[in-house]
Amino acid sequence: MEIIINNNNVEFCSNSDEKLSVFSFYDDKKYTSTNKKLILDKKKLMPGEYIISTNDKISDKSLRVSYKISDINSYVYEIIDNSDYEKKIQEKMKNVKVSVTIPTYNAGSFFDKVLNAIFNQCISTELVIVDSGSKDETLSVIKKYQDSGCNIKLIAINKSEFQHGKTRNFAISQATGEYVAVLTQDALPYNRYWLYELIDPMLKDPLIAGTYGKHIPYIKTNIIERCRIITKFDVLDKKPPVYSFKKYEDFEKLPEGQQLFYIDYFSNSSALRKSVWEKVPYPEAPWSEDKAWVKLLYKNNYKKGYCSNSIIFHSHSYGFSELYKRWYASVKNTSYAGITTYYWYRNDPKWVKKHLDRAKLLLQMTKYSKIRKGLLLLVEYIRDVIIYKAAIKALKDYDFETQNNQ
Repeated sequence: MEIIINNNNVEFCSNSDEKLSVFSFYDDKKYTSTNKKLILDKKKLMPGEYIISTNDKISDKSLRVSYKISDINSYVYEIIDNSDYEKKIQEKMKNVKVSVTIPTYNAGSFFDKVLNAIFNQCISTELVIVDSGSKDETLSVIKKYQDSGCNIKLIAINKSEFQHGKTRNFAISQATGEYVAVLTQDALPYNRYWLYELIDPMLKDPLIAGTYGKHIPYIKTNIIERCRIITKFDVLDKKPPVYSFKKYEDFEKLPEGQQLFYIDYFSNSSALRKSVWEKVPYPEAPWSEDKAWVKLLYKNNYKKGYCSNSIIFHSHSYGFSELYKRWYASVKNTSYAGITTYYWYRNDPKWVKKHLDRAKLLLQMTKYSKIRKGLLLLVEYIRDVIIYKAAIKALKDYDFETQNNQ
């Protein structure tokens, strides 16, 4: 198999005269050639995993092609033959029961890709979905997979009942797996090994109670946000993968900034050992319940693990109004959860300038023209001002409410 990449197309070339079929990991799309060469438009291909076969079906002999980010400017294809690796995984996991939980609300047609990716994992899983009254096609997408025989437990709750910590606890309580993954509706597993890679560290170390995986941005995400996500997880990739403290007092003695690093955890793509969760459930917090939970793990002498090989697509592109609302809610509710004092907003009136300076450094990673970089920085400046104003307003409201309560 040979892959040729030019500015517009990707050519898959077979070494034999047989026709080629390319199956997308994310949906039901199949691309078939009329001869031994298949040419596809790069712009229409989503980064991720594709399966190449010289037959009309996927088999153990099919090649898997990973289409991934090589740097902020480009994506590359790698051919990977994992048939033997998958057999070893399946043998290792044959007596291990795994569940996945997702809270949903108006997940849209994109949720089809998420479900397809979950049920194409190299290990079988039960899926527990807690839906908060979706009015769009979410329920019909779920029914499609239920009707096809997928192991889905769908539970409906009222929208008013949803709360990040409480709803996740409820979903986990309904799962039958000894290991339970927690995913969000807008997070798309990158390949067939997302779930296994989340669980594997807990199989190796009984004190690891929770794990979380790597994020890569969707290709349509704002370039500065893409740079932030890629550089953040590149840093984590170079750090030790397992975190714990011999004494919880050692954690408490750390400066707040260092504490925030050690409780970094994303329930967009994470997993837990259910036997530990039964003793130490998520705090029923309106926001940042995942980070608050990691603090409890340390307090109870457990460890958290970061899994650089468990990858999801996840990023946001909010409009200005939605950005303000979400940032206000995040800062205020995270303050109530006791995660941070947000000292960088409270004590640094030059936060916007410093943030913009970091954005300039991130843009140096790109090959954009000066004019395009200037326009992007203008948009980033507006976004930073909105974030700062939302944060300061949220902190003032939080301080007023808590002083009144006291």
